[in-house]
Amino acid sequence: MKILEIIKIQNTKKTPLMIEVQVPPKCTPFLVGNPKNDSLLKWTEHKTPKDTTYTWGVKTDLQSIINEMINKVSEKEWDITHPNFKSAQKRMLDLGLDEVHQIGNLVIPTDPSLLGSVIVIGDTYFPIIHNSNRALCVIK
Repeated sequence: MKILEIIKIQNTKKTPLMIEVQVPPKCTPFLVGNPKNDSLLKWTEHKTPKDTTYTWGVKTDLQSIINEMINKVSEKEWDITHPNFKSAQKRMLDLGLDEVHQIGNLVIPTDPSLLGSVIVIGDTYFPIIHNSNRALCVIK
Protein backbone atom coordinates (compact mmCIF):
# COMPACT_ATOMS: atom_id res chain seq x y z
CA MET A 1 0.00 0.00 0.00
CA LYS A 2 1.21 3.46 -0.83
CA ILE A 3 1.00 6.59 1.33
CA LEU A 4 1.28 8.99 -1.62
CA GLU A 5 0.59 8.53 -5.31
CA ILE A 6 3.87 7.94 -7.16
CA ILE A 7 4.12 9.18 -10.74
CA LYS A 8 7.30 8.20 -12.60
CA ILE A 9 8.23 10.13 -15.72
CA GLN A 10 10.71 8.33 -17.96
CA ASN A 11 12.82 9.36 -20.94
CA THR A 12 13.52 12.97 -20.12
CA LYS A 13 16.73 14.41 -21.44
CA LYS A 14 17.05 16.95 -18.66
CA THR A 15 15.51 17.04 -15.19
CA PRO A 16 13.80 20.39 -14.53
CA LEU A 17 14.40 22.43 -11.38
CA MET A 18 10.67 22.83 -10.79
CA ILE A 19 7.42 21.76 -12.36
CA GLU A 20 3.88 23.09 -12.47
CA VAL A 21 1.26 20.62 -11.27
CA GLN A 22 -2.53 20.53 -11.17
CA VAL A 23 -4.04 20.76 -7.66
CA PRO A 24 -7.56 20.37 -6.33
CA PRO A 25 -9.22 23.80 -6.11
CA LYS A 26 -10.00 23.86 -2.36
CA CYS A 27 -7.11 21.97 -0.75
CA THR A 28 -4.69 24.65 0.41
CA PRO A 29 -2.20 24.88 1.97
CA PHE A 30 0.12 22.73 -0.11
CA LEU A 31 3.40 21.11 0.87
CA VAL A 32 5.79 21.32 -2.08
CA GLY A 33 9.46 20.69 -2.71
CA ASN A 34 11.59 23.41 -1.17
CA PRO A 35 14.25 25.09 -3.36
CA LYS A 36 16.21 26.09 -0.25
CA ASN A 37 18.37 23.71 1.75
CA ASP A 38 16.73 24.40 5.12
CA SER A 39 14.11 21.62 4.68
CA LEU A 40 12.81 19.25 2.01
CA LEU A 41 9.28 20.69 1.96
CA LYS A 42 7.72 24.10 2.38
CA TRP A 43 4.17 25.37 2.81
CA THR A 44 2.55 27.44 0.11
CA GLU A 45 -0.93 28.91 -0.26
CA HIS A 46 -0.18 29.99 -3.83
CA LYS A 47 -2.26 28.55 -6.62
CA THR A 48 -2.67 29.91 -10.12
CA PRO A 49 -6.07 30.73 -11.66
CA LYS A 50 -5.68 27.44 -13.58
CA ASP A 51 -5.60 25.51 -10.25
CA THR A 52 -1.90 24.71 -10.50
CA THR A 53 1.06 25.29 -8.23
CA TYR A 54 4.83 24.85 -8.49
CA THR A 55 6.99 22.30 -6.76
CA TRP A 56 10.76 22.15 -6.78
CA GLY A 57 12.77 19.00 -7.20
CA VAL A 58 14.50 17.52 -4.18
CA LYS A 59 17.23 14.91 -4.32
CA THR A 60 16.29 12.53 -1.55
CA ASP A 61 14.21 9.40 -1.07
CA LEU A 62 10.49 8.83 -0.61
CA GLN A 63 10.75 7.94 3.09
CA SER A 64 12.50 11.26 3.83
CA ILE A 65 9.68 13.14 2.08
CA ILE A 66 7.06 11.23 4.10
CA ASN A 67 8.93 11.90 7.36
CA GLU A 68 9.20 15.61 6.53
CA MET A 69 5.49 15.70 5.62
CA ILE A 70 4.55 14.19 8.98
CA ASN A 71 6.82 16.65 10.83
CA LYS A 72 5.45 19.69 8.96
CA VAL A 73 1.82 18.65 9.39
CA SER A 74 2.35 17.77 13.06
CA GLU A 75 3.51 21.35 13.71
CA LYS A 76 0.05 22.60 12.69
CA GLU A 77 -2.88 22.57 15.11
CA TRP A 78 -5.12 20.37 12.96
CA ASP A 79 -6.04 17.61 15.42
CA ILE A 80 -4.24 14.94 13.37
CA THR A 81 -2.84 13.01 16.37
CA HIS A 82 -5.10 10.28 17.73
CA PRO A 83 -4.70 7.53 20.33
CA ASN A 84 -5.96 4.70 18.10
CA PHE A 85 -7.21 3.74 14.65
CA LYS A 86 -10.89 4.03 15.56
CA SER A 87 -10.48 7.64 16.71
CA ALA A 88 -8.49 8.55 13.58
CA GLN A 89 -11.01 6.76 11.37
CA LYS A 90 -13.87 8.74 12.95
CA ARG A 91 -12.07 12.04 12.27
CA MET A 92 -11.52 11.06 8.65
CA LEU A 93 -15.17 9.99 8.30
CA ASP A 94 -16.30 13.32 9.78
CA LEU A 95 -14.20 15.03 7.09
CA GLY A 96 -15.82 13.00 4.31
CA LEU A 97 -13.22 10.26 3.82
CA ASP A 98 -14.89 6.92 4.43
CA GLU A 99 -12.29 4.60 2.89
CA VAL A 100 -9.14 4.73 5.01
CA HIS A 101 -6.51 2.30 6.17
CA GLN A 102 -3.54 2.23 8.51
CA ILE A 103 0.10 1.98 7.45
CA GLY A 104 2.37 1.93 10.48
CA ASN A 105 1.23 4.81 12.67
CA LEU A 106 -0.48 6.67 9.80
CA VAL A 107 -4.15 6.60 8.85
CA ILE A 108 -4.63 7.73 5.27
CA PRO A 109 -7.22 7.43 2.48
CA THR A 110 -7.28 4.13 0.59
CA ASP A 111 -6.71 6.21 -2.56
CA PRO A 112 -3.25 7.76 -1.97
CA SER A 113 -3.87 10.52 -4.53
CA LEU A 114 -6.32 12.10 -2.06
CA LEU A 115 -3.36 13.03 0.15
CA GLY A 116 -0.90 13.96 -2.56
CA SER A 117 1.60 12.85 -5.15
CA VAL A 118 5.30 12.60 -5.74
CA ILE A 119 6.46 12.95 -9.31
CA VAL A 120 9.75 11.18 -9.90
CA ILE A 121 12.00 12.28 -12.76
CA GLY A 122 15.33 10.49 -12.77
CA ASP A 123 16.68 10.69 -9.22
CA THR A 124 14.70 13.84 -8.36
CA TYR A 125 11.42 13.92 -6.45
CA PHE A 126 8.78 16.62 -6.95
CA PRO A 127 6.33 16.37 -4.02
CA ILE A 128 2.87 17.92 -3.93
CA ILE A 129 0.91 17.15 -0.78
CA HIS A 130 -2.42 18.88 -1.20
CA ASN A 131 -4.77 17.59 1.47
CA SER A 132 -2.63 17.13 4.56
CA ASN A 133 -5.03 18.78 7.00
CA ARG A 134 -7.89 16.45 6.04
CA ALA A 135 -6.33 13.24 4.69
CA LEU A 136 -3.74 12.33 7.32
CA CYS A 137 -3.89 11.17 10.93
CA VAL A 138 -1.02 10.01 13.12
CA ILE A 139 -1.57 7.41 15.86
CA LYS A 140 0.48 8.03 19.00
